[in-house]
Amino acid sequence: MTQAISLAGKIAATFLLLAFGAAMIGVGILGGIAPLREQAKNWTAAQGYIQVPAHVESAYLDTIHGSKGKVSYRAKAQFSYDYEGRRYTSDRISFSSMADNIGSFQHRAANELRQAMERGESIELWIDPHDPATAVYDRTVRPEMLLFHLTFGVLFPSVGLAAFYLLFHIVRGTRQEKSLAAAIREGRLPLVRTKGNHFGLMLFATLHVNFFAWLAALPAIGQFLSGRPAPPVPLILLPLAGVAMIFFTWRRWQRPRWTGVPVLEVTGIGPLRCRILFHPRSGLPSTSGQPIVPVAIDAAQLRERRVGKKLEYETVWQQRVLDRTFPRGTDMLEFEVDAPHLGDKRWRITLHMAARAVAFDLPNTI
Repeated sequence: MTQAISLAGKIAATFLLLAFGAAMIGVGILGGIAPLREQAKNWTAAQGYIQVPAHVESAYLDTIHGSKGKVSYRAKAQFSYDYEGRRYTSDRISFSSMADNIGSFQHRAANELRQAMERGESIELWIDPHDPATAVYDRTVRPEMLLFHLTFGVLFPSVGLAAFYLLFHIVRGTRQEKSLAAAIREGRLPLVRTKGNHFGLMLFATLHVNFFAWLAALPAIGQFLSGRPAPPVPLILLPLAGVAMIFFTWRRWQRPRWTGVPVLEVTGIGPLRCRILFHPRSGLPSTSGQPIVPVAIDAAQLRERRVGKKLEYETVWQQRVLDRTFPRGTDMLEFEVDAPHLGDKRWRITLHMAARAVAFDLPNTI
């Protein structure tokens, strides 16, 4: 029994995917792309800053307790400095004013500034010579924060684009079925392709899993190799999942190369007559390299049945219309379906070859 999405389900899925995709892209922009743009803007501007001696008036580490026991830190300080005969103050340690628990920057900056204050030592402050009131203690871009925002900027928009990808296929599938039905009614010879093997989606997921797995694991591996306290084992093992996905994605890419990409052409109706063509035109393949390939073709009629809010298809008639061997390289298989009159039903043609089964769905208009 094959499940299908009803019209109401497709409309609901369309709105849900639109909302979800837009939300994910919005999170990616606000949490990743916008902060990255701001960091790039500040770093570029800071290249024209100059250093002046400054006095540390106060310095401490602020601890912020969040929900679920999460603790974040923020180094805080107050500076005073002179420039061209005028006195200025600043409290800006870095370009980011957010508290975080990523890396050791907040602890290190608070310790450095507190020690300088206790010893009465001056520090070097970076100021904008065109606007001396604009000053910052550390003008560098923190690599860990760059990676953090990069994760948001890549992961969430990518998930949003994946949602739009699914939405595109839902809409395209509906349009393709309508155009196929119209072609059959007009007596044209339409080509019916198998449903995609989702290789693009699998490749997309593989690239992202590997990106984030290695992004998370490389610092942990470096920590382990340097002899510091061992990081969580799952963190180091994450790249193994990425490597496994590379293997399975490669296998998925290789499968059509082993067995070709067949398409079905409707050559007549009453009775239904079809032929299967292979692309590339190298013809019927064989994974074992044998000169003779066993091939079977099944034809079935499916009836719609609504179960709750779901639309399902159940097989009401089925027949094996071809079952024989062919020489490897055969580029066309012709067959005819002698079916009883069962009203308007959906057709499904299933091709079995080279340890693989591919299905072609025809609309209920023939």
